[in-house]
Amino acid sequence: MEKQKDEMETKKDKNSEQERVEENKETLISTHIFILPFKILKQCQNNREETILRDNCCSWKDYIINPDTEKYLNKYAKEALFSNYGDSSNNNRVIEKYYKDIRNGVYKIFDKNSNKEYLLEIEDIKIKGFDTNVGTLSFILNNRKYKKMEDILSINNQGRKLYRAYETEKCPIITLYDSSGREIVSQDIKNSDIVIQENEKLQNKIISYFLKTENIEIILDDRMFVMSHYLENDCVPKNSWKNHENWYKYIFVDRDDDLTCQDEETMEKLLKKATYSRWKNYGTLYGICRYAFVVWTDESPFSKNIINLHLKNHYFQLVSLLIAQRATIISLNEGMNALINRILNSEKIEKEIIEYDESDEFKEYLIYLSKMNFQEISQQEQAIELYDLFREQLKIKELTEELNLKIKSLNRKAERKSDKEEAKREKEIQTKIERFGVLLTIIGLLTGVIFKETGIVKILVMIIIIVFSKPLINYNEFPKYLKEVVNSWKCKKNSN
Repeated sequence: MEKQKDEMETKKDKNSEQERVEENKETLISTHIFILPFKILKQCQNNREETILRDNCCSWKDYIINPDTEKYLNKYAKEALFSNYGDSSNNNRVIEKYYKDIRNGVYKIFDKNSNKEYLLEIEDIKIKGFDTNVGTLSFILNNRKYKKMEDILSINNQGRKLYRAYETEKCPIITLYDSSGREIVSQDIKNSDIVIQENEKLQNKIISYFLKTENIEIILDDRMFVMSHYLENDCVPKNSWKNHENWYKYIFVDRDDDLTCQDEETMEKLLKKATYSRWKNYGTLYGICRYAFVVWTDESPFSKNIINLHLKNHYFQLVSLLIAQRATIISLNEGMNALINRILNSEKIEKEIIEYDESDEFKEYLIYLSKMNFQEISQQEQAIELYDLFREQLKIKELTEELNLKIKSLNRKAERKSDKEEAKREKEIQTKIERFGVLLTIIGLLTGVIFKETGIVKILVMIIIIVFSKPLINYNEFPKYLKEVVNSWKCKKNSN
């Protein structure tokens, strides 16, 4: 009965998804996705969901993977992204869920700069958890009301804020409503923070509503990562994108009245590096920077029905994985820096390194190398090109090389420490041998005077060696040596 109920609910979710897609064909102007990466500080071995999700987690449901997205990704990318791929160790560690009760609700942004409010439809709120103890909280929103470019820029700029970056900043008020219009949670960003404080008012209530903020740490930036798709026939900068101010503002998430690059040559250089223009003659441009992935297309059915769907599925998974890679590397680098600082202030270097080798951080590093650090996530040409451009913008390769260099340097330091200790031990043994050699020479001279028989001398010498050079002789071999000496002595006596 329970299984039948789940199947009916799944079918209902699929129908609801299809209805939203059909609605998008008619009225969609833009899509905005805000992604918050975080580090899980406190782990739960049995169920990670209980570690990071608030008590209202009964509203979280397993997300149904889009079949086209499943085909789009390579096997090892799917293992990194989804719990139902790879070995069973991924279960309860790699997760993807959506918040059911808030679908078709409203994400309201009140922009204090323009005194204008934006009402965006909530398509999904997703949680993803990765095997490296990194996760993402994502808000997938649709705009059906605001057509002007200045509105698109304001939505991206204001909707992603987590807290006030500087004292005089005019921060938005963000409020979430469910599908019935009931207010779920509201936050004046001016009075929020991502760091837990004694004063409850300094917490970001929106983040705290969905996540147990006492168990996580926000990483990467003071604002959420932005994904955006703008459908507009008249403004697509097909041939002028290299110096197009709106294209620059769109990629780098500026406000309409705030161009953060005031040099034409620098702008052209930055846009050339950040733009993927394979389909520009079809009216489609992709832009990628460290904190945004944007698409600007015309309003054709293909843009509404295919590109927008890909943004919410294919590209969303690609971006989520890349953000998790960067967050993991930065987190591991911070852990490595802390270890190096401890070593610099400690004489117990070898102990510190052994503790790191057995730590969760080192395990995460190995997991990252084996499950997340790969050069391709798909066999499709465009996916390979976008992935490469994204890794370049996020400096994934450089950050990984920096981390590897630190670990290699640490290992070399441990090896040098070990070599020095080994050399010291060898020197001590050599000193003992030399001292015993002198002692044995003296004893040999004295016994040679007293005893005429060589065999007796050899036995006495062997006994002295055993007594005084315990670290140098293997006692298991002693009877063998003694037997040889005695036999040699007997043979010599008989021959005489």
